[in-house]
Amino acid sequence: MNDPLRDLQQMSAFLGDLTHALAETRDILPQRSEGADRTGSVTVVLGPEDLPLSITVEAGWQQRLSPEALGGAAVEAGQAAAVNRLSVWQQDAGQAAWAAVPDRLPDDGAAAAVAEPALDLTLAVGDVSQVTPRPLEQLAEDVLTALDRAGAPGVPVQGRGCDEGGHVTVVLSRGGLVSCEPDGRWAAETGTAALNHALAAALTKARTDLAAAVRSAQEEAAAGTDRMLREALALLADPSKLRNS
Repeated sequence: MNDPLRDLQQMSAFLGDLTHALAETRDILPQRSEGADRTGSVTVVLGPEDLPLSITVEAGWQQRLSPEALGGAAVEAGQAAAVNRLSVWQQDAGQAAWAAVPDRLPDDGAAAAVAEPALDLTLAVGDVSQVTPRPLEQLAEDVLTALDRAGAPGVPVQGRGCDEGGHVTVVLSRGGLVSCEPDGRWAAETGTAALNHALAAALTKARTDLAAAVRSAQEEAAAGTDRMLREALALLADPSKLRNS
């Protein structure tokens, strides 16, 4: 017969080992990586979160690229930088770190060794004595809806930035550089230094916009989860609320 407590202990042990192993695999990745497009006209430097630190166009790029192809070359350079960063997995240290990531739940003996005290959720969500929960049926429906949304592909969180003149637009996601869109006519007529200045300004604003979008998405998700958790605990803590719901 299944033992729910044992199952939770197994899952807790597995998640703890998995989190520790994945943290170690991230630690061996280089903090910076660099990549260029196939023509060597655009170079992108990535930071530890795979977000571009810089997008640089080399002098003489017009001899190798058309102005319309400049944005695509920037994305290609970003992808090359990401590949270079992940190339560490081809090395012994990377393979050893990946091999240490657990791929299955621990056995019963390992789970028993992790016998930790039960988590008191009220320590995380605070006093729920004054919480007035919604009817149980409505709360259960909202929980099921939240689970459905969690399993469905969400709208990608992105950040967008433009330079002051509106000549260059950079779009980022948490996965890296999504697009780089310089105005072709302007790029063809401007100098390389001015082009790089515009790229840097657009990139800075895109990074700021992405950080704000990520914070907003996280706060919205946390607020909904926290509210439902507090209502559920209020129902469990006060049986009269459960009967009246």
